[in-house]
Amino acid sequence: MKYRLIPALTLALAVYAQAGARPRDPGPAALLPSPHSLGAVAASETECFGPEELFEYINGAAPLYLDYGFERLAHRVYRFEKGSLTADLYAMPDPTRAFGIYAAERDAEATFVETGAEGYRWGDVLRFFRGRYYVKLYADAGEDTVPLLVRAAKAIDARLPGRAVLPSATTWFPEKGRVPHSLSYTVEPPLGVEALAPAWKARYRCGDEESTLWIVPTAGAAQAEAGLAALETQLREYDAAPQPWDEADRTGLRADHPYAGPVLATASGARVFVLLNPPPDSLPLLRAARERCR
Repeated sequence: MKYRLIPALTLALAVYAQAGARPRDPGPAALLPSPHSLGAVAASETECFGPEELFEYINGAAPLYLDYGFERLAHRVYRFEKGSLTADLYAMPDPTRAFGIYAAERDAEATFVETGAEGYRWGDVLRFFRGRYYVKLYADAGEDTVPLLVRAAKAIDARLPGRAVLPSATTWFPEKGRVPHSLSYTVEPPLGVEALAPAWKARYRCGDEESTLWIVPTAGAAQAEAGLAALETQLREYDAAPQPWDEADRTGLRADHPYAGPVLATASGARVFVLLNPPPDSLPLLRAARERCR
């Protein structure tokens, strides 16, 4: 008996093949390339570290990684005729937290590269993330350092599962006035209010002044109002005298935080919006952010 694929399925398979299927996720150790594929003459054995052993490798930086849910690290050193390359591949629970730890260490003054969802190079270091993986490369190869970093980054990126896109929540932040490469996902509570963590964050510039906008996703409208109330409670404890802030169809609060500066905050749906050092006309930014979050 002969079997025939129906036209729709045939088309779907063709599109999938043309798009280039990403590999499955076998874990970080299996995703590091072979020495031969990089043109290396030798390489160390791959070392793996879990949450309990991470301190052995990165010492004082380990708590930050653990806060973002670090799962496993694969580490390998490749030897070349003119130098060496160290590759560290960090597996995080999901793309959001991979982006979070990447952004926490990102240097906005670096040269950004088209590798993974986002990446940058600074001197002899190149870092990027894709999907749930955060990649850190260090090369010591003289004049071949940059070409080696780029070649290794492309080779590793091609092996990683996941899409080369920023998390969808980054689209909540309007582009106008936004400082380039300032988007981040932070486990640190905005203004120290635990009820507002974790949060998405971006910086905005108006003239010589810079503002910070946090958008806090919650489980629902009641939780968002509770987060706003927690901020108000903290401000009252600081004798900051928060005042009602009414605009259009929303009610929020405004205050002068004694340690951080002027603050505007409001809740809309399941999200809390906190704007530190707001520009003279803050409404367009907040309204645009709320509209994008719908």
